[in-house]
Amino acid sequence: GGVGGETKGEDDGDGETKGADAAATARGQIITQAVNGVGGVGKTDTVVECVHRCRDLFEETGVFWVTAETTAMLEEGFRHLAVVDMGFDHLAEEKDIAVIRVEVFKVLRQRTGWLLVYDNADNPDVVQGWLPPSDASGGCFVMTSRASKESFRRAGVTVAGSPIELDSLGQE
Repeated sequence: GGVGGETKGEDDGDGETKGADAAATARGQIITQAVNGVGGVGKTDTVVECVHRCRDLFEETGVFWVTAETTAMLEEGFRHLAVVDMGFDHLAEEKDIAVIRVEVFKVLRQRTGWLLVYDNADNPDVVQGWLPPSDASGGCFVMTSRASKESFRRAGVTVAGSPIELDSLGQE
């Protein structure tokens, strides 16, 4: 069996959730998806399974996975992206994480067909300032989190779209 589960989409106010990805792409926006649920419900496993099933979409540019539990983990993940995944060897000893973040986002602006995953982004304050820029419209951004969309909104972090809320994992 694979990963399954009950999901409930949250309406973003316009009553429409289908076709949102196509509309976002047509407007040149990043396709964004949040996967929310309590701890242990299978958010990470669900995203891993989706990435596996859709790997052909991202094979040219890649899937970039960053653990976003803490600021230190997010920064280390970006350092890894810059040096290992994107080949910026000169950034290995860079002390200013803002320089690394700028370089990573520059690559995302220039490329298409990428997927950036922030796993365990449970604290909205941690990801504030770290969301892909809106002009990096050639890829997709997924975030797993225990926090609600409302928690992110209250912290001043805008996450587009309606989150997928995992209630429980089912068995196939």
